[in-house]
Order: sequence, then C-alpha cells, then structure tokens
Amino acid sequence: MKFILLATLVAGAFCADVVTLTESNFDAKLKNEDIALVEFFAPWCGHCKSLAPEFEKAAGILGRADPKVTLAAVDATEEKALGSKYGVSGYPTLKIFRNGVESADYSGPRDADGIVKYMQKQAGPSSKVLDNEAALTAFLSDTEYSVVGVFSSKDSAMARAFTKAADANRENFRFAHTTDAAAVSTYGEDVVVVFQPKKINSKMEDKYAIFSGKAKASAIKEHIVSTIVGKVGILTQDDRQFFMQSKPLLVVYYDLDLALNPSRAKYVRNRVLKVVNGLTTELTFAVASKSAFAQDVEAFGLSEFDVGVGIFGADGGKYRLDEEWSMDSLKSFVADFEAGKVEKHVKSQENPEADGDVVVATGKTVDDIINKPDTDVFIEVYAPWCGHCKNLAPTWRDLAAKFADEESVTIAKIDATSNDLPASLPAKGYPSIFWVPAGSKKPEKYSGGRDMKDLVAHIKSKATHLSKSVKDEL
Repeated sequence: MKFILLATLVAGAFCADVVTLTESNFDAKLKNEDIALVEFFAPWCGHCKSLAPEFEKAAGILGRADPKVTLAAVDATEEKALGSKYGVSGYPTLKIFRNGVESADYSGPRDADGIVKYMQKQAGPSSKVLDNEAALTAFLSDTEYSVVGVFSSKDSAMARAFTKAADANRENFRFAHTTDAAAVSTYGEDVVVVFQPKKINSKMEDKYAIFSGKAKASAIKEHIVSTIVGKVGILTQDDRQFFMQSKPLLVVYYDLDLALNPSRAKYVRNRVLKVVNGLTTELTFAVASKSAFAQDVEAFGLSEFDVGVGIFGADGGKYRLDEEWSMDSLKSFVADFEAGKVEKHVKSQENPEADGDVVVATGKTVDDIINKPDTDVFIEVYAPWCGHCKNLAPTWRDLAAKFADEESVTIAKIDATSNDLPASLPAKGYPSIFWVPAGSKKPEKYSGGRDMKDLVAHIKSKATHLSKSVKDEL
C-alpha cells in the first residue's frame, strides 16, 4: 500500500525529496493514493519554518520505507483556491486525505519521528493479525502500551466492537488481535487485553488489564484509557489528550527513554509509584520525557532540574515543584498543592520593550490590565514572527497614540510566545484582537478590519466612558 506524506517547507528550502503541490497537480497527485497527509503553509509563518527540518528528516526516513513515502508542500499564500477549498485559516494546517478525498484533520505530533509513527498507524489495517503465540510475544516487545483482542472468532460481537474501536483510535494506540488457542487459554475468550510495556513492569501493579464487559467500542476505549492513565501513566504525544482530561494532573519530567535506557525509566517511575501508593489523593500522576515535552518543561520553568515536577490544575493554572525532586519533596508538594499553599507558575516576560503609547502586557500583568475598573481595553495577542502582526504594528502604535490622553481606553498588546495567556483570551491564531468592555470584563473577539478607520470606529461604537469631545473629534 502506498501513502504520501505532504509536509510544509518554507519557500526556497525544499529538499530533493519534497514535491510541490499546486492547484493544477493537486487532484492528479492524490486521487490514486490510499492515504495522504497534506500540509498547507505560509512562507512567513514561524511555526512552518520551525517544522521544516523535521519534515525534511521525515522525508529521509519515509523515503526509504516500504511503502515509499513522498513529502510535498502547498504554499497556501500562492495557491489561494486550494486554501479556500479546504478551509485553511491558519498555518500550518494539516489534513488527511484518502484517495484524494479529505478524511480528517491531522492531530498527530510535529516532530519527524512522531509524524512517521502517526502516519504509519493511519496506513494499512487498524489492527494487526497475530497468528500464533510467537507473534503475540513479538508484538508485546514494543515500548508502548499494546491493545490486543483475543477472540473465539473474528465475527464475534466483541471482535466487531474491537474493530470499530481500533478504526476510531488507531492514531493513539497500538492494536492487534488473535484467535490463537494459547492466547484464549491464557486470557479468556472474547476479551480485550491492555498490556504495559514489558520494560516498565513492576511488582507494585498488574502487567495487563482485561476487559470482558459489553461489546461496545466506547466501552473498550474507556478501558484502554483507564488502563494507560493508571496509577502512574507514561505520558506520550499520542495519549496526551486523555491525560489532560484527568486534571489535576501531576507530571514528572525526566530523561525517560524506554528504548535506550529502560532501567533509568523504570527506576524513576517506580519511585513515583511508591509515593502514589502511599497517598489518598484526587490527583492523576504521569511520567514523561523531558525532550519529548520540552515545551511543557519550558512553560513550567523546569529546565534547570534533572527531574522536574509540575501540575496542570483543574483551574487551568500551572503549578511547579521549586526544587530538585525526591520522594519526600514529591509527597510534600502534593500535600501543599491540595492545601492550596502552592502559587501558580506564570510564564512572563521580564522588562519587555516599550512600544510608544501601547501598554505592553506580560503574563503577570495582563489580568490587572484587562480587568482595570472603568476602563475599556483593546488588546492584541501577537507573535513576533507573524507577518500579519508585523503589518499591524505601526497602525496599533498610532491607534494607541490617538487615545493616549483618554484614560477610559487602553490600547494594549501581549506576546503569546513569551507569556502565559489567561483563559479569557483564547488566541487560536495571530494576531488575535479582543475588546474588553469596562462593565462586564468579558473579552469579545474582534473580527473587523485592521486599518485605522475600522479600529477607531469600533472603539467609538463600543467605548463605555468615552467623552463626548473625543467622540466628536473622532
């Protein structure tokens, strides 16, 4: 089976393995491909530039694979018709196609290894057939959790439900199934078994969990998620979404690598497990690789620690252990958190550069700025690399100057790449502009024009306390 991985690369940086897709060749290239991942990019997009080397690395890996993998790129700023047809509103946008028809949004990792693994799961059957005990043993030698259906017949009700679960969750979990008599004798008939990676097996917990309930895909998925999260789950990019549904979530970040250093991975996890077994708590616990979750480690400010600990709170806040971890410090941290004694950790710029009359907010000051009594706030959430943000900058600066003497109106901005944003400013792209009225203090997404005339008109129509003389002048 062939499949194509289509990746983003900035203009002028294409490697030999990358094919350029345009409106004229898009359909012809994709219609005969069983599965394709299409990424739409913009040459000025910072995220696209960052992803480019990862996609080139994936091209080298997948280009030698069987089936062969081809990487290609669509410049959506040039191929506007394609961007419009497939609803591209931000960059990069990735979508999965099957035989030239859009199938789903891509929600996998954006590093080379993650892309390869995700797309290999998407290609081919969602569950691998295991013909005998040796095949089962080989399948269970992987460093990930394994989900195995053990059936009396491939046509049983449980087998059919298992297939539906595998088809719907193939990008998150490893699935296989067998009707081998030895497996049926060991685990039971018409059951689904979730196995831990053998390299982390511990005497403090079961090595696998058997599901024998109702033959429903949803029930099977619940069992898988519950087992993987477990007492101390191994957080990966594939299953992150399931852990994040179980907040407050405490994560221990360290040099976890089951393939290269399983003894270290098991040693730290076992110590966490010992602590958890001695606690009565509502927290969910996990361990994770510092390198795989470098963005989380940075957000928590844990880069200085060999082993760092952070909690994703149910309130959306982040809380960190401000010292090198130990079993005792972990116990104390959990107790202090549950007693409300741990302050939120906020990523915040120190001494950001001034920008004329624009109020420059940071992670630590943004709440005070947008919640200032009797003040309407017009705030831009931006990224320094964003081309649209750069274009807006002089206009935003002039807008702030125009209202510099009006105490009831604040023109502000915040760098989303260097500061934590409050939940009330859900920026999904840049720039994102919000109007925060003085009365309600509930931010409203601004979707009007970005020239001075439109921005001034919005303030004039929305401002709560704007003086009549200023309104007349405007």
